[in-house]
Amino acid sequence: MDIKPVWISSISHLDAFTEIWINAPLWRKLLGFYEIPDDFPLVKLYHIFGFPVVFFSEGNLVLEDNNLAYESFEKKSILLNKFSNLKSDLSFKIKISDIKSIQWYQHKYAFINYYHIKWIRIICDENTLGGDFLICIGGNGPFMNKITKNTEDLFEKLIKLQNHKVD
Repeated sequence: MDIKPVWISSISHLDAFTEIWINAPLWRKLLGFYEIPDDFPLVKLYHIFGFPVVFFSEGNLVLEDNNLAYESFEKKSILLNKFSNLKSDLSFKIKISDIKSIQWYQHKYAFINYYHIKWIRIICDENTLGGDFLICIGGNGPFMNKITKNTEDLFEKLIKLQNHKVD
């Protein structure tokens, strides 16, 4: 099963995103003049206004042979919007039997519905993204219900695979 696009994030990334958002005065939020660290993932609208993003990588997820494999790709510009600082060289492969926990996660400060994303939290050994990362079927905006449904379907498949572990 090949799934794309998949977003990868972490609780610490969402915490940093929240700090950027909360610390910006309203006028900065409206105009897209955030104080974003140089290496933080962002989208520039019309190549001018920068907005932080809730994920740090986007790519393909493959579920097969009792493995969960991810390979990022470079996110293309969409119309006049350009993404920057995403990890376009991120890849990993995990045996389902090596996953310690699969659970739902919603960030405690999902203060705007646009960022109220239902994530799948994967806890595994520390060799893969520090052993704790978040995934969801990417995208938001007017298609959020479809995104949420796709992420729920992925969650169910992962749970089924985990309950039928094969070493």
